Amino acid sequence: MDQNETAGPQLLKLGIVMSILPTIAILLRFWARLLTAGKRKLWWDDWLALCSWCCCICCCAFTIYGVQLGLGKHFTAFKSKADVTQLLKIFYVSQIVFDLGITFAKFSALCFYARIFSNKSKHYTIAYRVTFALVAVFILYKLPAQIFSCIPPSKNWHPEMEGHCENNYTNFLMLIMGLILDVITDLLILILPMPMIIRLQVTRKKTIALVCVFIAGYVTLITSLGRMASFISIKPHLGDPDISWYQVPELSWSMAEIATSVISICSPSWMTLFKRYMRGGLPSLFNSRDLSVEPTPALYGGARGRQSMAFQLMKTDSNADRATSSRDDKDSVDQFSQPQGRYHI
Repeated sequence: MDQNETAGPQLLKLGIVMSILPTIAILLRFWARLLTAGKRKLWWDDWLALCSWCCCICCCAFTIYGVQLGLGKHFTAFKSKADVTQLLKIFYVSQIVFDLGITFAKFSALCFYARIFSNKSKHYTIAYRVTFALVAVFILYKLPAQIFSCIPPSKNWHPEMEGHCENNYTNFLMLIMGLILDVITDLLILILPMPMIIRLQVTRKKTIALVCVFIAGYVTLITSLGRMASFISIKPHLGDPDISWYQVPELSWSMAEIATSVISICSPSWMTLFKRYMRGGLPSLFNSRDLSVEPTPALYGGARGRQSMAFQLMKTDSNADRATSSRDDKDSVDQFSQPQGRYHI
């Protein structure tokens, strides 16, 4: 074992990148929402996304601080026992913050679905409520188990003090079960909106685009699987004090997972900015003027203008007919950023 080898620089770079990307994502989300919401207030999904981003920044900050203490090096390379104690505290707190951040992201995604697809289908309402309850029950079980894995909790960073901790193998099995449930809920949240998207009365190209946004936006499922694989690889080292070295892959995947979770729940709102740019150019990204109805030559008279106005009226009639059959259906991707009624769970 080379005492001088370190993964600290890689962790440091990853921590910085995984702080910057979600920050850009959340800024774009709120930019899009404030442009389109007008006087409407931001919704639960927006605030939960912000909470998830805060947890993401904290996790990355903990990792960056841990690198300064010696994270990424072998246990024997630490300069003092105080640094080891501080690092164990970071491990303990960051795991709790990580669990909260992932849960906030899942709640944000489910609230987003509730806002967009509210009153669409009784079966769909039941489905997202059941998923919401599943995520809530899971975190209500997981958090106390994590907080009180050792009694007193301070035994997590002071192993020599009197108390009791779950044995390593039991703790490992519980964490694996938690990871499996994480992946299952990720998959449920990914699949949940697909039937409603496919049923929307929009063109096939728009339907495909929407499906791609939801699938591409939820790449956190891949990072969840990566974190699970990296955690399983730690099993041979259970009880090994060299956790500052062996946990580097799992920590890396954890930062990637919470960062991609924030990015994924923000990605649908980017469509609004893109469409505004395509319709009104760069100035449209800095004002909240409604661009859903474009001015036509009919405003200036002439045969061509009358034809354009007729086309707009035909289009309006067609939309009205569709609204009669299903008043909540949307024929514009822009409306995916507008509240569709009071959210309730």
